[in-house]
Amino acid sequence: MEELLAKIDGETLFEHTRKVINNSRNIVNNLPSNVFLETIDKDTLLNLVITCALFHDAGKAAVGFQKVLKKQKADWGGKRHEVVSAVLMSSYQDILPEQVLAVLTHHKDIPSDGISDSYKTLNFEHVKSDSAVYQEAIKEWKQNEEMFQYFWNKIIVFFNGKYSEIKNITDLGIDERWLERSGRYSQNKNISYSERRLASILRGLLITADHLASGDTKPISIPVLNNYKILSYNPRNFQNRVANTNGQAILRAPTGSGKTEAALLWAANNQVQNGRLFYVLPYTASINAMHKRLCKIFGMENVGVLHSKIISYLYDLSLDEIKKPQEAQEIAKNISSLCREAYYPIKVCTAHQILRYVLRGRGWEQILFEYPGACFIFDEIHAYDPVITGLIIGTAKLLKKWGAKCLFVSATMPSFLRKLLFNHLGNILTIEPNIDNVEDRKIMDKKRHNLIIKDNGDMLDSKDWIISECRKNSSNLIVCNHVASAQELFKQISQSFKEGEIQLLHSRFNREDRNRIENGIIEKGLPKILIATQVVEVSLDINFERGFFESAPIDAIVQRMGRVNREGKNDKIADITMFREQIGKYSIYSKEKISSTIEEIRKLSMPVSEFDIIKAADNVYQNGYNKEEEQEFRNALNHPDLVDFENRMIAGCHRNWIEDAIEQSDKTIEVLPSNKLEEYKKRRKNGLWIEADTLLVPIRARSIYKFGSLLNLKEDPPHIYIEYNELGLTGDPINNMI
Repeated sequence: MEELLAKIDGETLFEHTRKVINNSRNIVNNLPSNVFLETIDKDTLLNLVITCALFHDAGKAAVGFQKVLKKQKADWGGKRHEVVSAVLMSSYQDILPEQVLAVLTHHKDIPSDGISDSYKTLNFEHVKSDSAVYQEAIKEWKQNEEMFQYFWNKIIVFFNGKYSEIKNITDLGIDERWLERSGRYSQNKNISYSERRLASILRGLLITADHLASGDTKPISIPVLNNYKILSYNPRNFQNRVANTNGQAILRAPTGSGKTEAALLWAANNQVQNGRLFYVLPYTASINAMHKRLCKIFGMENVGVLHSKIISYLYDLSLDEIKKPQEAQEIAKNISSLCREAYYPIKVCTAHQILRYVLRGRGWEQILFEYPGACFIFDEIHAYDPVITGLIIGTAKLLKKWGAKCLFVSATMPSFLRKLLFNHLGNILTIEPNIDNVEDRKIMDKKRHNLIIKDNGDMLDSKDWIISECRKNSSNLIVCNHVASAQELFKQISQSFKEGEIQLLHSRFNREDRNRIENGIIEKGLPKILIATQVVEVSLDINFERGFFESAPIDAIVQRMGRVNREGKNDKIADITMFREQIGKYSIYSKEKISSTIEEIRKLSMPVSEFDIIKAADNVYQNGYNKEEEQEFRNALNHPDLVDFENRMIAGCHRNWIEDAIEQSDKTIEVLPSNKLEEYKKRRKNGLWIEADTLLVPIRARSIYKFGSLLNLKEDPPHIYIEYNELGLTGDPINNMI
């Protein structure tokens, strides 16, 4: 008999269902024990989810749906195969409503309540037995019952004949309360948390198993972190202390002291059986660098990466290996899909990706089996604004209930932030190099920099002096606070140097040019002068001889200092001049924090030690948040979806997390410079859509009004009518951009 199809590419329903069943079994077997509800053991959960896998695509047997898969029809007229699958499943007596909901919603959410977004939701006519759409879908399935019986006889062997008798399907056997998301009869008011949680776990497991099967991918085992060599040298005293710490902790240690290795040793010590690791960083560039670093330790097969520009990064990695754009593009697309699934046991990601799921963004169910028992390393925790900081701490409180453990890492973590962590997370241990220990004291006493404050004039006023100073060194780093400032300084200084001796780097280059500039610096060595903006603080692992910085708060200054005399070998001291006045009129930083930073630096004896810098950072931030920031922090910390997660959780649907939770975060949009339009079209025409997207330039979403008619948001992608050249995106409208 002819086989039923599951995919338009010709994969049979039997083949696909078998893959999903096997994937379900492997995923559950790879879960830590503390994922499960108190009343359900691992074997029971496994039986529940593989039964969902058995039924999940049964509705595809319908005559009309098979015609769509055979390309005989364009669509199935609004009918839903998963509804038919759920109807068939619910006709058996021992099936739980949680299983029915998982199958019913493995493609779309439960129906909208008219208030929430209706994107990717089922309509009530899909699930109401008296609707014409419902009745027609059931009728078409029954028309193909003989072919379904043939498929069913083959697949049911995996269940020892259980469910072998095909029932007469009529009604969707699930209480309508499961389909209500608000009002008096809402699901979270009338169904227990344990039931909703089980339904959500089953849904997440089924979706993950289905997605992996569709990509012809199998789940991988969770590696034991202790089996890998994290350190290539004898651990320092503070690293040993971190490595032997059980539970949540704070790590404050200087850049270059081995704090990343210490954090990984902590994770290895705290990993439970089948526990996952999430390494969280605030910036895309630093995430990419950390991903490569962890791949060298744990292997590329175990480490995923997740941020908004993931596919472009993965494309560049793939292209380095195979040199064929079309093939590299396909590989990048496939890997990026896996990174969004519960596939990689180690993930490097932004805090937004963690918050997105905790606040029930699309696909949130996977956290119910990924996060419990996991280790979370929040690196550079000081870099977040009050809103994100509040959400992170609120999330850490929730994760603690799930048996997960968090480590908060920073080179300059101010005391007020440590107090916040301590107050809201309990007796959390703080670890830092101990000045009473000989080896640790060497780290804290290490002196690498002379900081010189220049009070009068900005960098343009002192360009001749800067040129003269730069000639004395083989490499110099100049950091401006604005793109326009960096561009103008580059134009004026570059006239005094040979071509190639001076480079420009900022965020208003497209990704293609930025990658070219950064790779050139890595492969060819440091230029005589690099003029950059804050992007240099988080991207390249570089080591300049001399520095010139526009004024900024102490934590930003420390990040910039880490790019000058980074290693501090042979007790060499590097001069860094900090200009009190900046070229741009608009201040992107708090003037109060800048003034306090300058005041604290003036108090220090030169050259400065790591201990001096940490003490200065504590003094600058001794008052913590101001009144407005404190309120923002508390609102985020007490976000109802974090504080009341159990009561507010609804199975079978997601929320729009951006508008609800991270409205005030600094978002960007990508625009296409008009003089790159023809090249963009050419690449798209040749099927190189990732390479086409590397021509786009990021701009801050909150500043788009400044561009006026120069920006056309109605185009796809948005077009900006400002010249793009060797300086990047130019023009006055962006002179307040970083």
